[in-house]
Amino acid sequence: MFPTAVVCGNTSVIKPSERDPGACMLLVQLLQEAGLPDGVVNVIHGEHEAVNFICDSPDIRAISFVGSDQAGKHIYERGSRNGKRVQCNMGAKNHGVIMPDANKENMLNQLVGAAFGAAGQRCMALSTAVLVGEAKHWLPELVERSSRLRVSAGQCQRVPDRATSQWGTDRPSVRRKAICSTKEMKDSIRKSMVR
Repeated sequence: MFPTAVVCGNTSVIKPSERDPGACMLLVQLLQEAGLPDGVVNVIHGEHEAVNFICDSPDIRAISFVGSDQAGKHIYERGSRNGKRVQCNMGAKNHGVIMPDANKENMLNQLVGAAFGAAGQRCMALSTAVLVGEAKHWLPELVERSSRLRVSAGQCQRVPDRATSQWGTDRPSVRRKAICSTKEMKDSIRKSMVR
């Protein structure tokens, strides 16, 4: 979101997730190394107090948010009440429709990556896939490929699965709730295969 703001001549304040601020900090470091002047892109860390500061500060005139429904509603209400332009993309997840004429190998690899990349914790992760017609028969292979994923520390070099030459690691989950959701998703897929 900040590139558009900066290109239009504005400064930007980023508040990354308190659960995983590392990527944001690396991005800002790269911007500094590229020569972006100090103060153009700023980072504020924290939870509720940091969010409320952004919503209340008269120096911040607009807010763009991607995240949970609960946080988005709070940000929209508080920011709007303070006269800010606020846009919130809340509860974002992607859905996919897989047609029977899709390239099977490519589609299976793309589905696994879209659903489980970054342990499914990115806002645009694929959480629902509808397999149409003959594509429904790909479900066992989809389950088999996804079951080969292994959690790594995130910084580890990714190594291919020896049997398939497919990448077989993923990033760890940042919350227990995410682990439970992943387990529920796998169980749901297995149950649908039994029918």
